[in-house]
Amino acid sequence: MALMDSRSQNVTDPIFHFAETRPEAPALIEGHRTVNYRDLASLVAKASVYHANLGIEPGHRVCVSMTNSINHFVLSLGLLRLGATLMAAPYTPQQPPALTTLAKFGIRMVFLEPGVPAPMGYRAQAVDPSTLLDTIGALSGDRRFSGSG
Repeated sequence: MALMDSRSQNVTDPIFHFAETRPEAPALIEGHRTVNYRDLASLVAKASVYHANLGIEPGHRVCVSMTNSINHFVLSLGLLRLGATLMAAPYTPQQPPALTTLAKFGIRMVFLEPGVPAPMGYRAQAVDPSTLLDTIGALSGDRRFSGSG
């Protein structure tokens, strides 16, 4: 297996490395669903475009407060690929992350489960888990951030 050059990596680059060297190997497993590295790399690249289309830019601080799942992982990796800074907040049904926490970390946008109210004063995106991967999968491209982390 070829070694990767770690001097100028985006944190998501290992996924793309394994997509080339071990495309059929399982990358994520959730219940009966398995995503291989080839499909994960494609989803992560497209998720970076999804985030850019929402106006998220490198350096923006974004909170993901969702159930641990493939959706959560793909959204998070897409943010990192784009160069955004990720804050994962514990998911609580019907309650967004605390305003004091969001303010403390300078969060610009919050991703939430459907039905969770948007935190007052913050841009929020409800994520429908039943359609998210189809929405992302319909996109094309990659917005890999190449600057220093």
